[in-house]
Parts: sequence; C-alpha cells; structure tokens
Amino acid sequence: MAAPKEIVNLVRKYTAQEVLPRLPREVGALTLEIIAWHIQLQAYQYEVFFDLDSEHIDTCVDALASVLPTREGEPWQATMAWHRVERGETLQYEGEVLYERWPEL
Repeated sequence: MAAPKEIVNLVRKYTAQEVLPRLPREVGALTLEIIAWHIQLQAYQYEVFFDLDSEHIDTCVDALASVLPTREGEPWQATMAWHRVERGETLQYEGEVLYERWPEL
C-alpha cells in the first residue's frame, strides 16, 4: 500500500464505522487498496444481493475522500468494486483484507 500510515488508519476506521455495517450478508470479503490518490474497496461475494441497493454503499464509499486531509496534486478518490466469485474457486484478493466471513456452503 503506497499511502502514509495516517491515511491508511483513517480509511480503515471509516470503513469499519461506515461501510462494514452496510455490507449485505452475501459479501464474504472486503479488501482495501490505495494507489497514489485512488482508494478502492473491493467486495467479494458468491451471490448477487437483492436486499440492499449497491448505490447506498457506493455513496458511502464516495464520501470517504471527504474525511481525509487535503492532498497535493490529485484529490483523493474512493471507489467500490464488486466481484462475484464461484464457490470452490481459489480466492485471489486484490489489496489488504479488511473483512472476511464467508457463509457456510
């Protein structure tokens, strides 16, 4: 991760308080990747979720950049990526695992 420890800690804290409680139960893992000015949270799931609109979470993730200190050059940008994985496949995550709890098969 190419970000100062202070930024990483702020992102982790925000994610734990604002994003994790809003994740649908179908999400089995959430990872964090920070490259320069881009913060990306990536959710991995087996099924498509129907009980919560992803726009609600995307809006929450977009707001993450507003809680970070101003950055020289490009401003912070936070985005969410959704990955559907097949049961039984070896999972290869992108970034640091922040949350992992896969439902029983």
